[in-house]
Amino acid sequence: MIFLSIYQELLYFLGSSKAFSERISKSIPSKNIGEEQLSEVKDITFAITLANKYIPWNNRCRHQAWQAIYLLNRAGIPYEYHVGVKKGNLIEGHSWVKVIGDFVSGVCEENNYYSIN
Repeated sequence: MIFLSIYQELLYFLGSSKAFSERISKSIPSKNIGEEQLSEVKDITFAITLANKYIPWNNRCRHQAWQAIYLLNRAGIPYEYHVGVKKGNLIEGHSWVKVIGDFVSGVCEENNYYSIN
């Protein structure tokens, strides 16, 4: 996960559109996934959480979402990508990724945000 974080920052530095979650997102919600895919989702969620704890730089929600999207796309697992602004504070944004209704990254109270995508 640390290497994905570095990779994403490098893409951003080089001006690549692939550095943005919106550019790589293939958000396709699904109600059913197999046991093997569900296990992989749990591993991805754990890896993002663990990396966020130990990466020495600020691994913001948008970076975590990019990491989740990148890994879910590679695994062929359908997901939902959300971007929102906080109600009462339209300057504060947040992004999160969910698979079959469970958070993979960016855990939040969704009803505290206006969805903009």
